[in-house]
Amino acid sequence: KQLTKRTQSGSYFTSRKNGHYMYTLSTMNIPASLKKDDKKSYVPCTDDDLLPEDRLYIPERASSNCYLVLPALDITYADSFSDRISTLGAGGVCYVSENSIYVGTHISDEGYGKTTISKFSYADGKLTAVANRIIDGTLNDQFSMDEYNRYLRFVATTYTENGSTSNGLYILDDTLNPVGSVEKLARDERIYSARSMGDRAYFVTYPETDPV
Repeated sequence: KQLTKRTQSGSYFTSRKNGHYMYTLSTMNIPASLKKDDKKSYVPCTDDDLLPEDRLYIPERASSNCYLVLPALDITYADSFSDRISTLGAGGVCYVSENSIYVGTHISDEGYGKTTISKFSYADGKLTAVANRIIDGTLNDQFSMDEYNRYLRFVATTYTENGSTSNGLYILDDTLNPVGSVEKLARDERIYSARSMGDRAYFVTYPETDPV
């Protein structure tokens, strides 16, 4: 039988469980026409309670009018959320390591594909916004990201430059500052899959061909 019920704004995106804490991500679209007296239509809520201002993060360049809503819930004592956080302009590809949650969001910049990476740390039901960074290229899926020795690896990204598609590998430190990259790999091909194993990265590309 149902013992309790918790709610949060938006549509279900994904979730992870670590220990006895559940972290559920949802995406909340903000309507184009706002009613200032109806804050719940444009400010995320958990259990019908607005998130406080110090738990809402607005990056310098939000990629969309969509909030990523992320609360933490102790499933052994589910009377209330243990923590909650939200950021504007996030939602797309999610990768979760043992200590961090990464969300990659595709954006378009003058015809070039770019990705905004939002990083959150989590431990024992507590959430912290760590960093936000824009990088060149677009992610294929969650396996295109991997954390290794506290560095985040974009195993491969695909982007278009002067009409030519190519790929790259990017390494970011624990605050998402770039520390290394290999670019312009497999020209005129795009990524179909990517994986990391230890200190090696593997990715599969195919040429762009006429479907006929």
